[in-house]
Amino acid sequence: MRRSPVIGAMLLGVVCTFLLAGTASAAAPRVAEGPNPPGGFRLQGSHGFSISVAAYTEEDGSGHGEITVTAGRAREFASYTAPAQVTTDSIHARLGTLGRVDMVLNRSGREETVNPPCFHHPESFETGTYEGVFEFNGEGGYTDARATRAAAVPSLAVFSRRIGCNGGSSGESFGPGEPGARLLGVSYANGRTVKFQINKNRPTAKTIFTASLAERRGGIKIFRELNGVAPAGAFHYDPKVRTATLGPPAPFAGTARLTRSRNSVSPLFSGDLTLTFPGHTVRLAGPGVHVSLEHARLTHGDGGYVSVGI
Repeated sequence: MRRSPVIGAMLLGVVCTFLLAGTASAAAPRVAEGPNPPGGFRLQGSHGFSISVAAYTEEDGSGHGEITVTAGRAREFASYTAPAQVTTDSIHARLGTLGRVDMVLNRSGREETVNPPCFHHPESFETGTYEGVFEFNGEGGYTDARATRAAAVPSLAVFSRRIGCNGGSSGESFGPGEPGARLLGVSYANGRTVKFQINKNRPTAKTIFTASLAERRGGIKIFRELNGVAPAGAFHYDPKVRTATLGPPAPFAGTARLTRSRNSVSPLFSGDLTLTFPGHTVRLAGPGVHVSLEHARLTHGDGGYVSVGI
């Protein structure tokens, strides 16, 4: 069954992947003639978080679809995707303890053109205002937002603001000749997926980290991600990368130690190290966490923003 973007979260994900991965010889995506429907809306939440709302619906006219509410701040964000009743002029969704969305679009009849970050062509859309009730309560009070009115924005603008945009490139090289190290970790305990990566390009260099958490609660899909830079002392490893210790500052807490045993398939990673994502804190050390450590060098593009796939 085909789905039509009202705010375009799924379609835009495909477009973004195409734009980033396509070769120079690939044909540019065709842009539909005339203005697109308004894409969604953005709000300011508490504690410095920005809130964006995106949704899409089935093309069969049933109104069944999904909504994604994303709370982002600097180098961290959390996205919540839930079932919704969506039309070209309304969004209705219940998010349990996280809140609700009951908004109706009042169109202006005027057309505007914007140039969203990360995309290479302008987008035309019909302006308007969403009116009704919007409530969002981030777990543990990390952010919240309330609104009865919000200006409509185009779909590409909502999406590009939600994912961010890094104009540089990143990569890694490996081998015993590299003075740096990379520690990778993954855990599937408690029905959720935690991934993290720690890098240093030499023993005295800064520590670079990125992490993600994917889970499902009460029918709502939740994805959280953060990245940043910590002092050199946050990550130590021996020259043969057989042992390592971690003790980064917030959003981490506690410490962890990596050791290797002759009888173990993978290194042991023990300690009380935790990491606080927006709305949730998880353990990064213990029996359910699988790690690897190897010589590596991380390269990244402009701006100092580090985003490393794991």
